[in-house]
Amino acid sequence: MAGLVHGYLAPAIEAALVLLLVFTLWRAARLERALGVLRGERNELIEALGGFRDSAVLTEQGVGKLRALTEGAGRMLTERVGAAEALQSDLAYMIERGAVLADRLEEVVRTARTPVPAQPEAEPEATRVAASQERSESNRERQLLRALGLCR
Repeated sequence: MAGLVHGYLAPAIEAALVLLLVFTLWRAARLERALGVLRGERNELIEALGGFRDSAVLTEQGVGKLRALTEGAGRMLTERVGAAEALQSDLAYMIERGAVLADRLEEVVRTARTPVPAQPEAEPEATRVAASQERSESNRERQLLRALGLCR
């Protein structure tokens, strides 16, 4: 009987071993393909990381350039604000002086419109001094009007 079991059982065990061997080879082939895909993806991942590193370096350089440009623009803006403040004080002074001169001009116009009562003959010297003062005021008024016209 031992020979009979051994005679029938040996081919069955061998067939089972062959089936297990075929199944193992099939699984090994699938595993090899999966490892190949992982290797390919690993290479792609390494390339992507290299690209990311290059992008990070370029970004750092761009940030440095942007910082330099911003600092330059800040300095230029500070200079322009300082110049504008100086102009503002000059303009405030000119406006103040213009208001004073406008008040004077208004007074001169009012005086010119009011009839002057007849006065006795004034001394020629006093008349010349008064005329000279009126001419100098008129000249100053004309100069002011010209300056105001240039400002506009």
